[in-house]
Amino acid sequence: MKDQDILITSLADKLSIEDNLITYAVSLDKRDWKELESLFDKNASAEYGSQELGSHYKCTSRQEIIKMCEDNLNGCGPTQHLFGNFRININGNIASSTCSAHIGHVGKEPNQKKYWEIWAEYHDCWTKKDGKWRINARRMIVTQEFGDSEKILGP
Repeated sequence: MKDQDILITSLADKLSIEDNLITYAVSLDKRDWKELESLFDKNASAEYGSQELGSHYKCTSRQEIIKMCEDNLNGCGPTQHLFGNFRININGNIASSTCSAHIGHVGKEPNQKKYWEIWAEYHDCWTKKDGKWRINARRMIVTQEFGDSEKILGP
């Protein structure tokens, strides 16, 4: 393979992973659980939050990840997940990525005037199978939170 072909493949892979991360954010905000499911490997694992901040979730399968997202986000009102500062490293059919997130949550009635915002970083490991990149391990690290998660998230 020529150097130019390697560069084009690497750039295409990076854009594909970045697009998947954006699709993840939009899927959460739209509550599109089928789309969200397509982004994770069947045997994916994930860890969200931190014990220090009071909310910590460990998931050992794609189904547990989707269920955790559903349980928490279906219990609140609108959300907006904004991702940026993408750092992606490709090594053949394996990749790692880190991105920053600013996430806003608003409560459902009677808490529609309440909010919970978090600043976080997503650290992901990816595998490319059948031409598609999927997350096989995720760690979401919350760096700051503002507002009242107790009045916002689902049961």
